[in-house]
Amino acid sequence: MPRSLGWILIAALILASVSQLERTRRSGRKLASNVIAIVGDLPAVVERIGTPRAGEQEVLPPQVLALAWMLEKHDIGVYRYSDAIAKSPLRSQRLVEAAWPRRPSDDAPYRLSYLSEHYARSPISPECEEIDSLFVPDETLGVSLARCH
Repeated sequence: MPRSLGWILIAALILASVSQLERTRRSGRKLASNVIAIVGDLPAVVERIGTPRAGEQEVLPPQVLALAWMLEKHDIGVYRYSDAIAKSPLRSQRLVEAAWPRRPSDDAPYRLSYLSEHYARSPISPECEEIDSLFVPDETLGVSLARCH
C-alpha cells in the first residue's frame, strides 16, 4: 500500500472517531439534562407514578387512546382487535397497556378495528354490528367498536 494511501486511511479513521465522540458527547449532555429535569421535579414524578392513566396522553398514540376510551365508555371488559391492529405490534401492545384492566381475548364478542378496514372491503362483517366509531384528529385512520354474534 502506498504511504499516502495509508495516511489518508489514518486521517479518515481519526475524523470518524472525532465525529463519533462529538455525537456521544451531545447524547451525554442530553441524557444529563433529562436526568436533572426528572430529579429536579422528583416529588411530582413520584406523585404521578401511582396515579392511574399518568402519562398516557404524552406516550400513547391517539388511535390507541381512542380505542381504549371506547372500551371504557361502553364498559367492556373483554375485547378482540382486528387483524390490521394485530399486524402492528406497537399498536396492539399499546392498546393492551391502555385498556388494562380490560383484556384481549380471541373469542370476545366486542371487536375493535380501524374505520379504513370497513371502507377498503365490505362494511364490518355480516355477523357484526357497529356500536361506536370515532375519528381521530391528526391521524389518517378512525377507529370502530362492533359487537359480533
